[in-house]
Amino acid sequence: MATSSAEEVAKQLVRARIAGGKAVAKHGSRKTRRESAQHAADPAAYFNGDYERHVQQLGLANILISGQTGVGKSTLINAVFRARLAAEGIGKPVTKHVQRYQLEGVPVTIYDTPGIELGQSKKEVIREYKKTIKDSLTRPLDEHVHIAWYCMSAETSRVQDYDVDVIKALAEQVPVLLVLTQCVDDERAEALETAIAADNLPIRGAPLRTLARERTVAGHTIPPKGLEELVERTHEILPEGVRRAFTNAQGVVIRLKVRHARAVVGAAGAAAGTVGAVPIPISDAVVLMPVQVGMLAGIT
Repeated sequence: MATSSAEEVAKQLVRARIAGGKAVAKHGSRKTRRESAQHAADPAAYFNGDYERHVQQLGLANILISGQTGVGKSTLINAVFRARLAAEGIGKPVTKHVQRYQLEGVPVTIYDTPGIELGQSKKEVIREYKKTIKDSLTRPLDEHVHIAWYCMSAETSRVQDYDVDVIKALAEQVPVLLVLTQCVDDERAEALETAIAADNLPIRGAPLRTLARERTVAGHTIPPKGLEELVERTHEILPEGVRRAFTNAQGVVIRLKVRHARAVVGAAGAAAGTVGAVPIPISDAVVLMPVQVGMLAGIT
């Protein structure tokens, strides 16, 4: 069953396209007919423009990712999303310890914390995290920091005070998922999970075991794992208004994209049927093209 956010997009598509058809029928000026002819002559350009508008309407899902140096945050980011958001050099500084990563056409913002070392002031780092989140909450919903992923390497068997204090500080403001990275040894991961349980950390659900990139150990190749669970739990926790943006940006769980696409296709079919039933003094194709292009943009 389609999500309510996908259904809302579908309803907007119907309203917009039917309104457009009625406008053409009522105000079919030479300019309108000329623009429609241009759309028909260059559907690719029209699609690109409509797609850009669609992505802008999605808003942004914003995720703060934290963890100590070397836990594999960048590898995780690039494995989950459909573009290399964590490529070196593209981040923009927000504070001394926080950088913002965003690429045009990908409706997600990553707040990353590169190079956080144990020797750095824990209080200073926590203060900057809190400021970043607090400042975001004064802006519209799609500019809020919506969730935090705290990454810990499963290659260690103990939880350090730094991890505990940062997780507790983040959880005061946003939901926190604890992501165990570099999981190639189940026994080590279990030992770390036992230590985490003893600290009673304020996280959403159980820790998520992940391996973002395949690893070869003793001649055996271990495939990536845990990314689908991370995406699905994030999707469940995100505010309804930004789930579509996250669904578009992630490249792991295709069924989330399919669920949304089905709602958009169904709405486009209904819109096209209504266009055919409404008498207008021009060819149906002129009005159907925006419906078709809007559908393609909505499911891409």
